[in-house]
Amino acid sequence: MCSSELSSSPIDDHEWQWLPQYHVAPPFGLLNDPNGFCYFAGQYWLYFQWNPADCSHQNKHWGLMTSSDLVQWRQQPFKMAPEHWYDKDGCYSGTALMQAGQLSLFYTGNVRHGEIRESYQCLVTSDDGIHYQHHGPLWRSQLAGFTGHVRDPKVFVVDGQKRMWLAAQTDTLQGGIALLIEQADGHWQLQGHYHHPINWANNQLGYMWECPDRVVLDQQTLLLCCIQGIDTGLPDYRNPDLSGYFCVNEDPSSGAISFTSDYRLLDHGFEFYAPQTTQDPVGEIYIIGWMGLPDSAVQPTQDQEGWCHQLTMARHCCWSDNWLWQRPVAATFDLFRCERSEISIVGHLSFHCAAAAYINCLVLTSNGQLVIGNDDAALVIHWDDQGHLSIDRGSLAALGDDTRRDYHSRQGKIGQLQLFLDNSSFELFINDGEAVMSGRLFAKQPLYCGRFEGQADAITIHALVQPVIDRLSKEMWYE
Repeated sequence: MCSSELSSSPIDDHEWQWLPQYHVAPPFGLLNDPNGFCYFAGQYWLYFQWNPADCSHQNKHWGLMTSSDLVQWRQQPFKMAPEHWYDKDGCYSGTALMQAGQLSLFYTGNVRHGEIRESYQCLVTSDDGIHYQHHGPLWRSQLAGFTGHVRDPKVFVVDGQKRMWLAAQTDTLQGGIALLIEQADGHWQLQGHYHHPINWANNQLGYMWECPDRVVLDQQTLLLCCIQGIDTGLPDYRNPDLSGYFCVNEDPSSGAISFTSDYRLLDHGFEFYAPQTTQDPVGEIYIIGWMGLPDSAVQPTQDQEGWCHQLTMARHCCWSDNWLWQRPVAATFDLFRCERSEISIVGHLSFHCAAAAYINCLVLTSNGQLVIGNDDAALVIHWDDQGHLSIDRGSLAALGDDTRRDYHSRQGKIGQLQLFLDNSSFELFINDGEAVMSGRLFAKQPLYCGRFEGQADAITIHALVQPVIDRLSKEMWYE
């Protein structure tokens, strides 16, 4: 085993930078939900929730990154700030819609009067992505029968009809999705409120369904949403805020939603929430999520580096065997160079890996484990010949966060693992995208050493060639 002294207390002063090299993260302040993810004017546009002032969940702006390939991102000097009467307490999450060459951004304006919350669904448009026109609320009244927790508009068009899915909590504190349809006169009409129990979680419904998104893959419509207030009953799983999807049918004329599957998790790891999708010009679907949680523990990056949270890599989505599969986008692999390649491994293999790395384990058989780190602090991935896999991050988790997750393969085996490491995070793709497990890691020193135990046809270890995220400095942001 390699030796590298790692701290068992990640909150202590560390000796290197946690800021990721190929994941989107803020240069300063707090980032959370991806917003307005779209393909526009020959580029991918990725807006995101951002508090540039500090690391608290307040003062929410929208920031912006753009990319030509979904892996190399450049931050733009875009500012959508809470400066209007209808969004004075935060420009909350929303989505994008392209119509006749124009970019439309829909978001929720948050307004508070003491303990009373008001929500306004707002519109901003742009012809070039540089100049923006603020149109204000699409309607001014609050939705009857609902609390002030109405937000995150997803606007889309079906057969010329503009529809909106909206996270909406009823007066009885029931979460769900409100459906609204734009009328000929521009008025938005509420059509219904839809929800479905999570069968595998004792038929719980949740008190809020946040961040709705709509995906159509191979003629199957998916309702993506984040359901809050769920006791999963799973061991070592204390997180009550889930991110997943339902298979649904939509009435062609009314848009009414009927559920045809149970709720399925989008990510089986520790931190994944508020994902958004986009479609490229040839119809391929990609997804990016926030690698954080609404009530996550205080992260050590806040005090020591002045930033908090990051996004996942972009993932390519496909529909196979009646399930959503997620894989790294093809351009991701071009970011790395192979440092070591081994074939026909039986038993034990020790190796060195960079802090920003990609490790590919092919054709795994029998029981095994992959360990990144050492006995003091490590990410430990273990699997057996029945398709059960567990991840334990131990002391590398932020203080108070969960440390273990389990996944049972639908195939009954673990045949391939693709592990991506990036300073303070990991993403593990299982069986070529059957499942993904993501999370944060806070080590005092880089996790430069690893070991494999088991049997595999091949293992390759790759290092990132160079950082690919171009962030703004504070001086550039505030000028």
